Amino acid sequence: MRFLTLTEVLGIHRDQISRYGGTTGIRDIELLKSALGIPMATHGGELLHTDVYEKAAAYLFHLARTIPSSTATSGSARWRRWCRCS
Repeated sequence: MRFLTLTEVLGIHRDQISRYGGTTGIRDIELLKSALGIPMATHGGELLHTDVYEKAAAYLFHLARTIPSSTATSGSARWRRWCRCS
């Protein structure tokens, strides 16, 4: 199973900032690393998130919950409310 790497996510972040604007940089790299590790979680040797949809949901939920980037916009706040993570 393939997972997103920190380098890939930082590249995606740079691309989105260049396209749509915002503050560059990461507020807390450890929060980002933690959020990226969630889809890799296992129990008894089995992945907890078994398909691409569950993995995508785990990435979305934990990135929205922690907001590790420096761009903490109203858009990210809306995602937090939508995910009920505030």
